[in-house]
Amino acid sequence: MASRDKQFSPEEAHFLLMHGNLSSPTVFKDMAEDWPARLNWTPESLAEVLGNRTLRFRTGPRYPTSEDILWETDCEYIDASLQQFCQWLAPERWLALASSRAPREESETDNNTDSNPLLAYHPADNWVYLDYKYMAELFSEQPDILEAVRWSDFGFPGRTGVESTMWVGSAGAHTPCHYDSYGCNLVLQVYGRKKWVLFAPEDSPSLYPTRLPYEQSSVFSQVNVAHPNVQQFPKVVGCHPHVVVLEPGDVLFVPKHWWHYVESLTTSISVNSWIEMASDGEDRLQEAMVRLVLLSIKSDSPCSDQSHWLNPTENVTSRRSNLGYVQAALEEVRAKNDPGCSRDSKCAFAGGCPFPQEGTKTTPPPSKRSKLEDSDTKAEESDSNICFSTPSTWFGPNLVPVLPCTDYFADELCSMQTDTGGSQERTSVDLSAVAKPTAEERTAEETAAVKMATERTAVEETAEEQTSAKQASAKQTASQRPTAEHLLVKPTLVEETPEEHISSESTDMFRNRVLDLSFEELENTIVNCLVQPHVVQEVAKLLKERLRLS
Repeated sequence: MASRDKQFSPEEAHFLLMHGNLSSPTVFKDMAEDWPARLNWTPESLAEVLGNRTLRFRTGPRYPTSEDILWETDCEYIDASLQQFCQWLAPERWLALASSRAPREESETDNNTDSNPLLAYHPADNWVYLDYKYMAELFSEQPDILEAVRWSDFGFPGRTGVESTMWVGSAGAHTPCHYDSYGCNLVLQVYGRKKWVLFAPEDSPSLYPTRLPYEQSSVFSQVNVAHPNVQQFPKVVGCHPHVVVLEPGDVLFVPKHWWHYVESLTTSISVNSWIEMASDGEDRLQEAMVRLVLLSIKSDSPCSDQSHWLNPTENVTSRRSNLGYVQAALEEVRAKNDPGCSRDSKCAFAGGCPFPQEGTKTTPPPSKRSKLEDSDTKAEESDSNICFSTPSTWFGPNLVPVLPCTDYFADELCSMQTDTGGSQERTSVDLSAVAKPTAEERTAEETAAVKMATERTAVEETAEEQTSAKQASAKQTASQRPTAEHLLVKPTLVEETPEEHISSESTDMFRNRVLDLSFEELENTIVNCLVQPHVVQEVAKLLKERLRLS
């Protein structure tokens, strides 16, 4: 049994995580209760450490009027300090502003927007997020903060805050639904509460994957998971969302390629680490191919605004560099398939199992955004021969599986009204009411379909008559040309107006479809089709066959 009164030893935790024993999201309880990060960190304590250092926050409305996703490209970005974030959260600040007789812009105190730009956004109506910050950069001069994160308790010796990222957000701060291309994920909830909505890889077709906006190693869903539009995305009601609210001290394991939507229910602090896996090599090849194709089209497009399709954290790289990424990924695949480079370890961890050699330090993984490069880790001795009990018997109060919430989309927010005791109430709702129209609606739809078909036939007949008349006129004009010179001269084409080419009825009928797409929208649709995950997977397979790497 584990030391320090913990349910699992590092060997046992590693065995559960990296040997395929946990195939769905699972919460570890009480494994991080003695970590300094868990015991000492609050927004105020971290603000005191960072001082007046300026950081980049993003903000958005807590109660949006649209069902559309608020992408990172749509957010506003604010440069402020964590101290100013804590001031922004303080209710007494807003009470003072509300009771002040002086106009806010004329106030000379540190409460005005000149000294604290966050005060332009009231926390009752807006959320603010300090997301995706590498701890190694954020606390480069505070090694004690980095050492306060101890992933070694989960069987990864030497992994600390150096290989982790931090997320600090107010209530309502969220990340759109997506999955990460590389590795699995360990998430420590340090402070506050956070809701996770997760989906298995098998749900991918029903989540309408998209690579726009583009972020290396992130595949987004077009569905707004918080407020799903089942009319626009009807297949989503067939998904199987797994829902959990993380409390302080919880550590969530997210298996590879599991979709997740994350939202802060209160002011919260989270720390995560992506654990590299041996299967990441194949994903690096596919990600390099996506980058090559997508940037080759979008970066040179005259009708595309880069801020609309490229996440603010991404940069456009040259075609030569992108080809270099593909070449490096192919070399990694070749080395993996080389009999001389085979690994005996059965562990999914790219560095092999560090047990029973607990003192071994694995090579730090590349960051999530730079995993086009190989981690170049060396396999250690496998712990596959260590005898443990059947994993299914380990579930209990300290190891809790995240269960499906079957009525989530019917209820939009899963009716998860959480009381102070942490209990969850779920209202059962019949999904058929969402997925199936009533008899009256079906009759109305059928009537509308018949009317549309009749109008379309009339439009097509009118268009055919116009085309026939124009062809007859063209033939008559050609027959009136008596000399050879006229036959050798290319006829001049008179540009037709849209009214002459398509009838007004046809315009009204089809403009809400293809004809209404702008060049940018059409281009984005084509690009998204080319870089869909299952398409890229097949192209990568074909490429390896052509290069005899498979």
